[in-house]
Amino acid sequence: MKLCSFSVKNSYPFSETLGAFVDNQFVDLAASYRTYLRECTDVDQNRVFDIANTLIPNDMTKFLEGGTYSMEAAKKAVEFSKETSPSNDYEKIIYSNDEIKIHAPIKNPPTIRDFLSFEEHFRNSLNASISVDDSKDGTVSLGGTVPKVWYERPIYYKTVASTIIGTEEECVWPSYSKVRDYELEFACVIGKRAENVTASEASNYIAGFLIYNDFTARDTQLSEMEGRLGPAKGKDFCTAMGPYLVTVDEIENVYNLSMTARVNGEVWSQGSTSTMYRTFEDIIEYVSQSEPLVPGDILGSGTVGRGCGLELGKFLKDGDIIELEVEGLGVLRNQIRVNERG
Repeated sequence: MKLCSFSVKNSYPFSETLGAFVDNQFVDLAASYRTYLRECTDVDQNRVFDIANTLIPNDMTKFLEGGTYSMEAAKKAVEFSKETSPSNDYEKIIYSNDEIKIHAPIKNPPTIRDFLSFEEHFRNSLNASISVDDSKDGTVSLGGTVPKVWYERPIYYKTVASTIIGTEEECVWPSYSKVRDYELEFACVIGKRAENVTASEASNYIAGFLIYNDFTARDTQLSEMEGRLGPAKGKDFCTAMGPYLVTVDEIENVYNLSMTARVNGEVWSQGSTSTMYRTFEDIIEYVSQSEPLVPGDILGSGTVGRGCGLELGKFLKDGDIIELEVEGLGVLRNQIRVNERG
């Protein structure tokens, strides 16, 4: 399934609902499941709303916490939507793209970890430099070679959930940064609690995958990381993800997907998930050591080789439209808007 979160345009009160993208339409999963319970089961009609809303809540993280029961209910809702009319005597089930606004599939993940899993990107970034101001001394570079520890264990940072945006939303760029960059990535989402699991069993804990873009204030990032910590303000202002959470059964081989970044329609970056140095299964094994991963946790792959402006020597401008596309996962589209006051 291609799971998503959407709201109906011009509806009041505003609310997001859990949906699925099916045959170029959007299915309201809870509404479809409620109608299924009414028409196809002998469930007490007074309990229909409670059952459906418990199994298919509006929040993706809570939905994932429902485990197999919630996932099976969603599948039944999708199947039923193909057999019934778009609306019925009870409520509307199916919406066209023009009728809805899609949001980030996961708004409040418990944690977000983003890894450094592509060796080419790391090497290129270490050799790149940028000007953080107009002075000669304002040039900053990480420098050096890939450290030994990178080959020994997964390296990652954590970021905040409060600045997540979805597709077709603006990335508001902070006034403290002048060097604006994108990151061509994808991510896995944890589907059930995982602690001390091995790589061989880790795939059982993945709910699905999505496209991930942790926009980077490159001047701020490189400057603050000279202090041996971070990134912090260089990353935390905005992370885009979506447009869907694509469940694992939809993808034949997640490690053989093409990746593309376009800026204003022009291809800037191309790569493949096949070039990851470590798999998500390896990453889950490492992170889950004496530390639980829980439903809704997001693990980013890191940037594919030549998947950002830092590696290419060119950056985003105010008004630019950046599209990230990963085969089978959709297209994540955002526009840059510079905030001159904050």
